[in-house]
Amino acid sequence: MIGLALLLAAVGMGTKFATGWLAARRAGIGRSGRARAGAALIPRGEFNIVIAGLAVAAGAHASLGPLAAAYVLILAIVAPLAARVVEPLLYRHRQAVPG
Repeated sequence: MIGLALLLAAVGMGTKFATGWLAARRAGIGRSGRARAGAALIPRGEFNIVIAGLAVAAGAHASLGPLAAAYVLILAIVAPLAARVVEPLLYRHRQAVPG
């Protein structure tokens, strides 16, 4: 089950980052601002555990609750780290790429 939670978390983080990046690009924001916007969206909208709790209470598959809890826990740990490392990664990238 943890493997599925990791997969769901990776997909969720990727799509949230892409959404923030594209929205910031559309607004004319530079690359570092786009990356910050994408990283800032990663921990947002995680009410999945509430929905899973309602589904389990309604008789859905019993493993849905622990899966949602693992997903939210993974994002709760990874999201602040992603927000913290986005700037240093961009700085290193700028230093490595001339021009």
